[in-house]
Amino acid sequence: MNSGETASVVDERLDALGNTSRRTVLHSLLRERRDGGTTIDIDSFRQGPTGEEQVITLGHVHLPKLVDMGFVVVDGEARQVAPGERFDELVPLLEHLEMETNDPAVATPGDAEATNEEPTESRSR
Repeated sequence: MNSGETASVVDERLDALGNTSRRTVLHSLLRERRDGGTTIDIDSFRQGPTGEEQVITLGHVHLPKLVDMGFVVVDGEARQVAPGERFDELVPLLEHLEMETNDPAVATPGDAEATNEEPTESRSR
């Protein structure tokens, strides 16, 4: 914590990252930014048989929380999410999670952890 930051600011950042769905959204926005984009289609978070339920939960629980904190903005009509005015506060934490964890919410697409695949060497046995 920087000397100018209060414990409540740190708690808020950790709360934003405290749920897998929110980490997935935030990390997806970071990846999108690295690729030169600025927004993500909310429906892109629809995965597997519970995909519709995931998108509904994002729209009613997780995205509003991130909007209230200022970390994202949502265009409900266009069904797009973009970084909010405070998004950059989370970038160092997201980058740390990328480098230091096996959290599937922040795994780079194609990583074994992200796809739940075993490494190639293990499959050949």
